[in-house]
Amino acid sequence: MDKQFPAALTAYLEKTGLKQAELAAKLGVNYATVYYWSVGQRQPGPKMARLINTVTGIALSRIRPDIWPRADVAAPGGSNAVTEGST
Repeated sequence: MDKQFPAALTAYLEKTGLKQAELAAKLGVNYATVYYWSVGQRQPGPKMARLINTVTGIALSRIRPDIWPRADVAAPGGSNAVTEGST
């Protein structure tokens, strides 16, 4: 599992001063869910990833790089990489 999102989430919480429970309330999830994301034990699904992106500004490519690879990295099998904001 990629460690970009846990690091980005932790940095966001530190920067904003939000507690995991406060972010969980904003996202409509249980505190434990945010905790598991922050330690890399779970990943948010695509819909939740979009909500996290909207609420926190963390790039989709950092939340779920397996779904939204970075625009400067070619997608497997060709150059049709999905860029952030599409789909």
